[in-house]
Amino acid sequence: MSCIPDDGRGIPEQGINALAGLVLSTQLEILHAFLPMDCWLVAIHEDGRSRVISVVGEQRTIADPLVICLGGQWPGQDLASGFICRAISPAELDALMATGHTGRSPKWAFKASLNSLDGELSGIVMGCSSEAPWHSAIATRPAREIQLCLRAIALTLNLHTELTVAEKLVYETQQNAQTDPLTQVLNRTGWNKRVRSVSTTETDVAVGLLDLDFLKFINDTQGHLAGDELLKSTARAVKSVLRANDSVARIGGDEFAVLLFDVAPSGVAGLKERLQRVLSESDISASIGVALRSETGSLATALQLADARMYEEKRSKQRNRVTNVSVFDFE
Repeated sequence: MSCIPDDGRGIPEQGINALAGLVLSTQLEILHAFLPMDCWLVAIHEDGRSRVISVVGEQRTIADPLVICLGGQWPGQDLASGFICRAISPAELDALMATGHTGRSPKWAFKASLNSLDGELSGIVMGCSSEAPWHSAIATRPAREIQLCLRAIALTLNLHTELTVAEKLVYETQQNAQTDPLTQVLNRTGWNKRVRSVSTTETDVAVGLLDLDFLKFINDTQGHLAGDELLKSTARAVKSVLRANDSVARIGGDEFAVLLFDVAPSGVAGLKERLQRVLSESDISASIGVALRSETGSLATALQLADARMYEEKRSKQRNRVTNVSVFDFE
């Protein structure tokens, strides 16, 4: 039974790269068939450390502790198959047990280095066994068969590494294409994709639209750098009152949008109050409109309602400013 831990770096493993991981696991199973052990693992070498990416055997839980405790340089008996074999010392065994391993105590460890096409260390294959003396048994196995297993694993590991880099670049390119470079929140493209992704969900969502009141005035009187700082400050302020799974986007020159999940009707007023408070604390003036999908029956009409409420607030502010100016002139 094989196990492939996830990438752990926020980059989804999918497509061809996921297939490479499955092939790597299958190749490790073949090695395990030639040389049954309590545990066999493949670890990729990154930034001076080894990270387990595939494991087989009954004692799979020992894989990470094994690499942590025994993954460095260590002396041992070089075997014709390409492995180095050595006994696990009592101190090392204590360290393995201290990591929480509860299975049989391993007595022998085996390691083979895997190199990339340019000769650099790309990973390792490690195994452990509670039966001794396994070094004599592994020495009697056909070296060519084991070497072919290791060569195939090395080639697949290198492919896995290259595909991971390629997928990371694709992922980052996609993220950049959906991110506003100035404010580092979603742009219009990212916002539209986010809205589409939740348009068919059943949970209620709240949407909010926010339009800055004086961006053009600041650009004209203080310069565009000041206007840019206002936009960045607005994005930071809005993000500070949202949860991790909520979304904020800059969808126009001075317009932002927010999307919240699992919001009760009472939460709509709370959302507007939070936004008004945090913007006021940052000396930012903006008109805000919010709405629930359940108010209108669809996310598209909720957005229209939020937009209407935002512009009603903006018109109200404009009327008040005109009234205040008229009163001031009269007096």
